[in-house]
Amino acid sequence: MEERLRTLETALEERDAKIRELQNELDMFRQVVRPLTSVMTSTCVHCGMAPLAPGGARIQAPRKQAISAEPTHNQVLASPTKTPKSIK
Repeated sequence: MEERLRTLETALEERDAKIRELQNELDMFRQVVRPLTSVMTSTCVHCGMAPLAPGGARIQAPRKQAISAEPTHNQVLASPTKTPKSIK
């Protein structure tokens, strides 16, 4: 029973060490990615990424109003007219 307990404690210590190691790697990765992402989004207008607020939350883009190419019910459709090329 004592040996099983020691084995489990050793496994737990190894797991905790691995978690600390991975957390350190994640922290280093974030130190590189966050500044790089902010540089990319501030210089690239057409990159398609939503900008980040100072807290890291995404900023919502303003909603765009749709424009329909179809005539409304009040508009009367005029028949097309032909114009000779010499007049253009």
